[in-house]
Parts: sequence; C-alpha cells; structure tokens
Amino acid sequence: MLLQQELSDALHAAVPRQETKAARAAILKTRRDVWNGRRISAGDVSLEEPLRETISQYNAVTATLDSLLSSQRSEIVSELKAGLQRLAGMPRFRMAVNYSCPWLIGSYERHAVSPHAGSSGDFSNEERGLFSYGVKFFSKSNPLHLFAGIALPAHAAANSPDSYEILIDTGFLLKMEKQALSVTTDPYKRYAYLRPHFEQNGAWRFLTFRDGTPRVASVSPTRALRAVVSLLNNVSVPVTVGQCEDAVLADQPGMSCEQASQFIARLASHNILVEYLITDFRRLTGHLCFMASEPVATLASVHSKLTDDNCLPLEESRVRSISVGSLGSPPYYVNTYSHAFDTPDPVAFQRICSDLQILKPFLSTLPNTSRRNNLLAGILRRQLAHWPQQRAPYLQVLVECLRPADGENGEQGSGKPVASRQIDDWLRRIGALQGNISAGDIESPYAVLPNMDEEASLCCNGPIDPSTGRYFLTNLFAGGGRFTSRYRIAEDLSSDYPNRSQEAVIDVQLAPALEDSRLLAKSLYRTGTGFDRRYRHQFEEWIDPAEIWVESREQRILYHHAPTGKRLRIHYVGFLLSDFLAAEYAFLLLQHLDVYQNPFCVYPRMQPVDATQGEIHRIPELTLDSICLRREAFRVPVGVARSLLKGDDLIIVSADFRDSLHRIAGSSSEHWYYRSSRPNETGSKPRFLDLRNPLSVHLLRREVTSLEADGSISFSPMRPDIEQLPLGRMTEYMIEV
Repeated sequence: MLLQQELSDALHAAVPRQETKAARAAILKTRRDVWNGRRISAGDVSLEEPLRETISQYNAVTATLDSLLSSQRSEIVSELKAGLQRLAGMPRFRMAVNYSCPWLIGSYERHAVSPHAGSSGDFSNEERGLFSYGVKFFSKSNPLHLFAGIALPAHAAANSPDSYEILIDTGFLLKMEKQALSVTTDPYKRYAYLRPHFEQNGAWRFLTFRDGTPRVASVSPTRALRAVVSLLNNVSVPVTVGQCEDAVLADQPGMSCEQASQFIARLASHNILVEYLITDFRRLTGHLCFMASEPVATLASVHSKLTDDNCLPLEESRVRSISVGSLGSPPYYVNTYSHAFDTPDPVAFQRICSDLQILKPFLSTLPNTSRRNNLLAGILRRQLAHWPQQRAPYLQVLVECLRPADGENGEQGSGKPVASRQIDDWLRRIGALQGNISAGDIESPYAVLPNMDEEASLCCNGPIDPSTGRYFLTNLFAGGGRFTSRYRIAEDLSSDYPNRSQEAVIDVQLAPALEDSRLLAKSLYRTGTGFDRRYRHQFEEWIDPAEIWVESREQRILYHHAPTGKRLRIHYVGFLLSDFLAAEYAFLLLQHLDVYQNPFCVYPRMQPVDATQGEIHRIPELTLDSICLRREAFRVPVGVARSLLKGDDLIIVSADFRDSLHRIAGSSSEHWYYRSSRPNETGSKPRFLDLRNPLSVHLLRREVTSLEADGSISFSPMRPDIEQLPLGRMTEYMIEV
C-alpha cells in the first residue's frame, strides 16, 4: 500500500539524523517491520512528530486489515477445505495418491469426519499433505499422467478414440512370476536364459546376480555346458528348460535324463541359468501354462490395453478384484491421453521450431553429468590403463570395476571437461546477456567443446503463450523419440523413428531388468543389449555384453561391437534417470545423456547472494525472438524470505507475504514459480505458488525453513498466466530438434 511505502522511505531518510548507533539500529528495525507489514510502536524509537503521526495512520490501516482477515477467517478456511474435499473425491486423484502414499486419503477422511474437524480454523497435517500432492499433480505433469493428458503426434500413435491405458506394476509381475515358477515342475513349461560370460585362464566366468549383488561364478567349460551355451546363445525364440536338458542328452548320449536335469538345476542354483515365464512385459505374454491361470489371464487382458471413459471403471474394478496369494492385489497406474490438443498458430509454431533449431548448438552444450557418472568414468579409466591401447572386453573390465576396493576408493573422474575454465568463462558471458538477442550475440560453443555431438537430437519442453506466440523453455531432455517411449507401450516405434546408425555405428537400446515400472519402455531401436537375455524378444537383433569392447580415448569412453568392429551408440529410454540404474548398466551409459542444463540460466542462478546485507537480486528476462531462454526472477536470501514468512497465523502471513512479493517484483501476478538453491548450485526444480492460497504459502515456508543460512529462493511470475490459457489449462509442448 502507498502509506506503507511512504513510511518506509521516511524512516530510511531519518536514519542519518540519529545521533547514536543504537537509535539508528532501532529505526532500521522499525523500517523492516513496516516493510513486512507488521504493526509497530512509536514509543520504541525517538522520532519527529510528523513521523509519529504517519506511524499512527499506518498502524490504524494495518489493524483494519488484520481485523478484516480475522472476521473472514472461517469463510477462507471453509472455502479451502471444501476445495480439498472435492479434490479428494476425484477418482483419478485418489488412485494416484493411493499408488504412492496409501495411508494419506484414509487418514484425511478419518480426520474430516471427526467431531473436531475444522473447529480450530486451521488446517490439519493431512489436509496440508493432500494439498501438497495436488500442487505436484496439477501444476506440473506428474509421472503417472493421470491429470495431464498426453497428446501424441500422429506418427507416434494410431488415431484411436481410446483415452486410457492401464499398466500393471512390473515389480508385481516379477514377483507373481517367481511364485508361479516355484510350483511349475514341468521343465517344458519354464523358459531359460544364460547370464553373460567370458573365458579366462581356461574357465568360463559368468557374471551372476543374487538379490541385486553382482558376483562371478567360474565354471569349467564341459561338453554339457557348451551344449547349453550353444543352444541358448544362437536362437532368438524362447527356449525351455526341457529343451536345454534335451541338448545336453543329445551331446552326451551316455548321460541319463536325471543327470541332465540335475546339471541344469545346478546351473540355476548358481544363477548361471535363469528361468522365467513372461516373454514380453509390454503386452504381458508368456508361457501358455502361466498365462492360462485366471489371475494372469485377467491381468493380461487389461495390461497395456487402450480403453475409453465408459470402460475404464470396469477395467479398474477387474484389476482391484484380483488377489494373487500373499502378494495381494496388483499395483497399477493409468496413462491418460488427450485428443483435445491445443494446436498453436501454425505460423507461430513454425517460427518457434526455426528458432529452436538455431539455438540447438547452444542448448546442447551442458549435459547434466552427475557426480556418480564422473566417478564411474574414473574407475573405468583406471582399469583400462592396464590394457593395450586402453581397450578391453567390457565384461572382463566390469568384473574388476565392481570389486569393492574400487567402489570404496572414491577416486573421482574428471568432474569437468579439459576446457572447464573456458566453459565457465563462456557460461559467464552468455549468462550476462539480457533482453532480446539474436544468434549473432552468442559466442559459438564449439571453440570450448570440440567433441560435441552435432547430430544428437534434443527435446525441448515448455508452454506457449497463445497471445504472443512465445515459447517458454522449461526443460531440456535427450531426444530420439524418448518422450514417447513410455506411452502406448504395446505399440512398437522402431520403424517410426529411423536409427541414426551409420555404416560404422550401431544404435543400441539398453534393456535393464524391470524391477521398477519406470524402466518399462518401447523398443525405439532395432538392436538391444542387457544382462537379462529374456528381453531380447523385444528386438530384432541382440548384442550380448560379452560382445562389447570398451575403450578410453581422448577423455571419452567408447564402446565397440567385437564381431563387426563397429562402434556402438548405446541409448537408454526409461523414465527413471540413468543415475538410478545398477552399476553394470551405468558403466555402459557413460556417453548417454538424460537431461541438459539451460546454459543461459546457469551463471545467474549460481551467483552468491549477500545474506548479511539482505540484498534482493533481480535476474532479467532473456529472449531470442520467439523463445524465452530465461524468465525474469528475483533471488531472495533465505534470511529475508524467513522474515517475510514469519508469524503464527498462516492466513495473515500469506496476506502479508503476497503484498511483500508484489512490492519486491513490481508485479501484481498471483501465480508464481519458486526454486530454492545454495551457492554454486543451479537450484531445485521449480514449484508452483498461489499467493492467494495459505496452503501454498505454507509449502513455500517449509521449503525456506529447510534451507541453510547461505541459501536463497528465486521467484518468477507464471508465464503465461492462468488467465491467458485456453480453458485455464497449461499445455506443455515437447519439441524435438
């Protein structure tokens, strides 16, 4: 309010006129109270009469506002509680919360019907938790995509009116398979595959896994073992345990059926041979004896099948009615597909695509390489240093890399490229740009990053302001069709996304074990690789890890296909970031990139803020024609943010903070994004903030409380704002360049 600003300015001008340090400090404290909208006592400081009169007027206005908030408190709280009740009643929201936090909805409903519910005029922990889920689900696309409908391009999916896809949790399917294997005694009703192996010192060394822990099993290459290896490694169709026994008997006629069965059983007990029943998790197919059981048949009829609004409740009830022994009912999730796609203006969209193509060399300069990735690269380089030309069979080197001594050593690979100083200088220069620029204003990154892969595709993500045609760049992901790999799982895309494979390069898709549903993905490439050969049925070709050689050359880790000599370009397309994969997979992905940092934002976000001075730093907007590269932001030191959010009454705190942020930014926007950060870090993911909602401000206050004293919070107005969106719905466009 104007009176508040006038009083703040008058107090600031009065500071130099004070004779003592204590008097000056008292006035500064009073000014901070005014800035934060708190009532003050004129008796606390010695001031001239005009200032005392202004303070009295200010206190009267503040008291009136506080009284107004107090009188309207019950209506404000009731309105928000009613909104939470509507939210909790939405079937899609309930299912999503139950999937990740099974106790929350029940706890909320028990609290809501209790005699004292809502009598305090405040919000319970359950209500605050429920709102937190709502913000995550509605302000940004959530991993389950229950509310953010996915509109796929025409070449990525058939033109179907069906809007929903139910997917059963793959971890549950694996447990169900294990349970079925324990009671399936017929060897011709169980499939089998071998773990990868290599030959060393006259023995065959198999890389096995038990409870996720890698181990090496050394076995003498007997005729019986050679017969099994020959059978399993030279066919592309599933092979049963019984067929393995037959292969042993055919090679050694003198062996009895019981001896052949015992030999295969010994291989299985050492995890050298692995038995399975499911051949394809995308469509849930497998051995007929397994698929014939009633629970499995029901799940198979639902899993990955597309359905419409009318049939979805029925399909969900079928899934929930299933109980598989001690495993209970299967967890599942739903992908929601949108057919009401908000098509942007064709001319504006073409301009956006052209501008992104111009920006691609700059946007792909800064892969978000993790500390773990650098550590693994350092471990691998140390092992390769013992081999001629720093080139060796991958499995043999992997075994050495997985030894505990290497993992505990902690030696880290080069955290930055060789030209790290030049890169830092380049980031500083482009970070200082502001306003609307052209490509000619940006120095080329190739001088400091000579090994950039110019052919790598990039997936840009962000909303378009329909009123201006401006694209607000939000995230940068790896391209190559990865953004479609999670949707319409049963449809293959390998023919729709042609491989980049050249004559001397093979594009390969990594197929990790599916203990986590977020690893389930389509086959985007014709060739696959992995440590579980059961997944080879998804691909036209399969490369065993034993056929891969790895090389360290000029600060890069390169992979080669030993039989052909071709270089391998290994891709990972799961939703779970590669950082969370087991080490045996991660060592194959040292040239793989999940996400990129926006280089135009790195330097401004990493600059330290002066916490002692309480200085608020404005980061100006940066655009290149139709692309917003960096949104305007206001970095607030954590100490200042805490003072702005101080108080016991959440509603009054929210109202005061709203006024303060409007004053800081010179903006009347009610919808914002905020991100927390620490010195020399680019910051956390942005979170949505509704200044008119005390529950939203409560989440912000929790974030501020968790920060250390040298941290900061950046606030950016929501662009485009809700009022500018068609139907009030945010549409984010994923554009590949």
